[in-house]
Amino acid sequence: MSSSPITASRSIRVAILAACGLALVTANSGGSSAASSRALRAQGRIVDDTGVGKGDWPVSLIATQRFVELKRFHSGGSVTVVAQTRTDAQGYYRFDLERARGYHYWFLRFVDPAHLDPVVWLPPPDIEITRDAKRDRPASVDVQLRHHPDWAEVERQIAQTGGETTSRGRILRTLGLPEKDSLDPVTGDQEWWYFTKGVMYTFRGGISSGSHRFDPVLPPPAVLADGRP
Repeated sequence: MSSSPITASRSIRVAILAACGLALVTANSGGSSAASSRALRAQGRIVDDTGVGKGDWPVSLIATQRFVELKRFHSGGSVTVVAQTRTDAQGYYRFDLERARGYHYWFLRFVDPAHLDPVVWLPPPDIEITRDAKRDRPASVDVQLRHHPDWAEVERQIAQTGGETTSRGRILRTLGLPEKDSLDPVTGDQEWWYFTKGVMYTFRGGISSGSHRFDPVLPPPAVLADGRP
């Protein structure tokens, strides 16, 4: 028995709607899979200034919702640590995780205040990997740690003062060279100013005679011998 034109037309419409629904489900499933497969991958190696890998060195993957100028140990904006790791014995590190939503910029950070000794090492800058992250490709970032340019002089002065157990040696090892070293040639009184640390140490006859705390400030500009800044 043949169907009526109306029944046939209804059947065709139902078949078309079903096909469209299946296509929509398939497209949505594919989009969801693509979204969930977005990975945040980064890898590289950390070495010292002689090229030797730094094992057990902390590396952080950080993210922010808006771009801010990231400083050595902190930032003026809201920053989230999304993952942390440490290098292996040869200095290699690796991140491979799903990219968290809600962030627009990603960075690698190679220091933390509890680990890096700023008297010995120069804090390496944060490295932005946003472009690689948005293009869903692994970021490859190698870092070479460098000794602080004053470290050799710090070591020399520590040895000259009798080692790290002396009062001067402890200060040098903890804070580095003073930002201003003032010596009275008549009395022999000496002042070590650490403006950015907010402390000044006094010495009399080479022996520590006290200290003074204040709010940290920028050191005064250097003055040339002829009085010009």
